[in-house]
Amino acid sequence: MKAIAAGMVVAGLLWLGADALRSDAAAARARWPKTESTSFVPPVELARFAPYREVLADLLWCRLLVYYGSNWGGDGDLSQVEDFLDDIVVLDPKLKAVYEWAGFAVAYRTGKATQEEFWSSVRYLELGMRAFPEEYRYPWQAGARYYFDLWSPDEAIKRRYRERGAELIERAMTRPNAPQDIATTAANMRSKLGQYHRALDNLREMITSTSDDKARRAMLRRVRIDDPDLADELAAATADLQASWLSHMPMVPLDLFILLGPAPPPVIDLGALTTPRDLFGVGSSAGAE
Repeated sequence: MKAIAAGMVVAGLLWLGADALRSDAAAARARWPKTESTSFVPPVELARFAPYREVLADLLWCRLLVYYGSNWGGDGDLSQVEDFLDDIVVLDPKLKAVYEWAGFAVAYRTGKATQEEFWSSVRYLELGMRAFPEEYRYPWQAGARYYFDLWSPDEAIKRRYRERGAELIERAMTRPNAPQDIATTAANMRSKLGQYHRALDNLREMITSTSDDKARRAMLRRVRIDDPDLADELAAATADLQASWLSHMPMVPLDLFILLGPAPPPVIDLGALTTPRDLFGVGSSAGAE
C-alpha cells in the first residue's frame, strides 16, 4: 500500500510539473513575433540561369508548401503563389507533383475564386499537358475549368470555352489509365452543345475498346437515351469483339488486340487467295491467237 501511495504522489508531481511547463511554453509562444506572410522568391529571369536547377526547384517546392499552408484560410498573403510556381516549372518542368496541385491551389485563395484565378489554374494545367502529354489528369482538370468555370458575357466566347472544355475532356478519356466514365462526361458536354453525333461517335469508340464492364454499361445507357437502336447494335458488336478477343488473344490487353486483330491461321489456304479475274491478261492474249 505504501508503494502504491508513493507512486500516486510521484505521478501527481509529474503531472503538475508537465502542466507548469505547458503553461510556460504557451506564454513564450504568445510572445513570439508574428510570422511574416511574404517570402523572398528569386525572379524567374534569374532562376533560368541558376545552377543545380532540380535541387533549387525541390527547395522552392518545399518553401511553397510551407508558405501556402501558413497563409491559407486566414489573413495571410498568398499573392506570391504564382511567383513560386513560375520559378519551379522553369527550373524543373518534370516535377510532376506541381501541376495538379497548382491547378487547385491558385484558385479559391481568398474565398470565391475569380476569373483571373481560373485562368491562372488553366495556365499551369496546360504547362502540365506539355510536360506530360500522356497524363489524363491535366486535360481532365483543365477541361472542367474551361467548361464550368471560365465565363464571358459574350455568348460566342462562352461557347468557345465550353467547346474547348469538351475537347480537353475527350483528350483525357483517350489517355492511359483514364477512368472510362470520362467518356460519358464528354458525351454529356457535347450533347449540351448540340453536337449529338460527335457525342455518339466518342461513345461508340470507347464502348468497343474498353474492358471495363461497369463503364461500358454506363456508356450504353447514355447512348440509349439518344439512339436505342445504336445502343443495341453497339452492345452486340462489343459482345462479338469480346468473344473474339477471349478466343484468340486473351493474354493481351483489349486495345492491343483491336490493333493487331485475330492471329493468322497456322496454314495458309492458297485457294482462298485466288481470284477469278485475269490479272495478267493471259486469257485475252490466248483468245487473240
